[in-house]
Amino acid sequence: MTVTTASALVLPVDPDAFGTDDAITPMLEFIRSASGGRLLNMHLQMAASPLVLDQYTALRRAIGDHARLDPLPRAAVAVAASSAGHGEYTLAVNSMLARRAGWSDEQVTAITDGRSSGDTKIDALIEVVREAAAGDGTVTDVTWTAATDAGWTEQELAETYGYLALVSYCDRFVRYARTEFDLAFAATAS
Repeated sequence: MTVTTASALVLPVDPDAFGTDDAITPMLEFIRSASGGRLLNMHLQMAASPLVLDQYTALRRAIGDHARLDPLPRAAVAVAASSAGHGEYTLAVNSMLARRAGWSDEQVTAITDGRSSGDTKIDALIEVVREAAAGDGTVTDVTWTAATDAGWTEQELAETYGYLALVSYCDRFVRYARTEFDLAFAATAS
């Protein structure tokens, strides 16, 4: 995997340059609190447009408010979506988050490489995600049925699209804006 080093097309904003009455401020505060107190380069570039940042925060809020899947399958879904969508930046971030959720380095690598995570039920779910992320969102009947046969409900499979949507949104934005890797993630992406 190569890390793109082209110059950013959308420049990161200074988060301290906004006043308390600016529309961006509460969105950045939400992201900061939801992200362990840190704003990533991607967030600072998104903040160049209230529309873009609000779309991102809406996806994050919806997941925070309505997610029913446990953290382990959610983390696996995010890694699989990043990998299948060739999202270097999100793969670095989501791999770190997957490790925090309880996946081992070996399991994260296996999910990234399209191999078994070691959990057959989660493998069936991430196969749905891999198919959807690698193409136009289409999932074959065989893959969908394998996921339901493994025990995933229609509601859980529908919810999974929300995680895929967030990863896809971020992947496309970082490519569009040419987001530079944050130092904390650069080592994990190479």
